[in-house]
Amino acid sequence: MKRFLCSGMKVASLLLMGLVLSGCVSQGKYDELKFAQRNCEAERERLSAELAGARNTIRSLEAEINRLKDLLRNREEIITALKRQMSGMETALKDMTDIYEQLASKQLPIITAPQLPAPVSNALRDFAAKYPNLVQYDDERGVLKFVSDLLFDLGSADVKPDIVPALQEFAKIMDMPEAAAFDAVIVGHTDNVRIARPETRAKHPTNWHLSVHRSISVMSILNDAGVAPDRMGVMGYGEYRPLLPNDTVSNRAKNRRVEIYIVPKQGVGDRSLGQSAGGSAAPATASEEIAPSVEK
Repeated sequence: MKRFLCSGMKVASLLLMGLVLSGCVSQGKYDELKFAQRNCEAERERLSAELAGARNTIRSLEAEINRLKDLLRNREEIITALKRQMSGMETALKDMTDIYEQLASKQLPIITAPQLPAPVSNALRDFAAKYPNLVQYDDERGVLKFVSDLLFDLGSADVKPDIVPALQEFAKIMDMPEAAAFDAVIVGHTDNVRIARPETRAKHPTNWHLSVHRSISVMSILNDAGVAPDRMGVMGYGEYRPLLPNDTVSNRAKNRRVEIYIVPKQGVGDRSLGQSAGGSAAPATASEEIAPSVEK
């Protein structure tokens, strides 16, 4: 509209110039129209610049709209893939829950608990009395229970150096002539706190692995201290054989333990240990072969 007005003003200015020259229009009127013409031309240039800017903005907005459309399509594809992955994880979780419930419902395999020879039983009783904070001895079952928090750091399968001498003393008891007819089955247990740190999970993917690795570490020290490898075996129950509910810090500490069962030679690998989906048993061969393949 303003462009047409300015064009009209330009035509009028030319006509007035002719009239001025012919003496029909005053110089003042002519100057007024000339000023109006210059204003119209300036306005036209400003509007042309705005129009060019608007066109550039439209092109930028169109490009942004196309980019957002592509991004939306990518996100929809990602959401679809995540939904498929979530569905698979839900199925895996259900399977794991079913396995956990099956394992939790099983009874601990019965381990034969014969009457130990008096010298061996007395030595074990003295051993437990010497380390009351570290170990408990059940003379009726022939079981030593070691507190894992004193044996190992949390998430570790490496026996603490200051505990090694105690295990070496136990090895001497196992090497007594009166204990020659008995073997040792080392059983690891954990609490139900999942292994979260990546560096720990790389070494012990689950509590099951951690419990077995700890049993192997104890067995390796006993082997180094002189107990023949064919007299030992290891098992690991992970979190599935708690002594107490894992609902307090104190209870979880009690559930983290390593038990050593002293059983007749013919009992190891036999029905005294039974077959359970909740435990993993492996006979000892040589300490350097069965030691954990991970390092802290």
